[in-house]
Amino acid sequence: MGIAGFALFIAGVIALILYPTLKGKNKRCSAEAEATLLEIKINSNDDSGTGYVYIYSYNVNGTEYQLKVYNRIPQTNEIGDTGTIRYNPAKPKEAQAFPASQKLLKIILIAGIVMLLLGIILPFIGFALSI
Repeated sequence: MGIAGFALFIAGVIALILYPTLKGKNKRCSAEAEATLLEIKINSNDDSGTGYVYIYSYNVNGTEYQLKVYNRIPQTNEIGDTGTIRYNPAKPKEAQAFPASQKLLKIILIAGIVMLLLGIILPFIGFALSI
């Protein structure tokens, strides 16, 4: 139970670090722009498998920016498709195509807390059972 507890503890810490990071990016990226899919790259790697890079172009106040979205699952989008992205008005280069929903953020927070607590409790249960 010690190894499982340690793994859950680490996963909980990662989730609890991820939560404010995603929430902060959602808050910063409050403006919307129309984006066009320019390119789809397929990255194949023996260790991590196949991944996809979707490159979007969007315009803010006459300046063109590009957003790279990395995904392991192929999307149904085709080059030339348009959609809405969210960007940071103070730094338009910071953008996101798929902001985390409030529901997802709550799930990450709750899962992180549960995993962290289990990671702390499981070693004690294992120790108590071994006595």
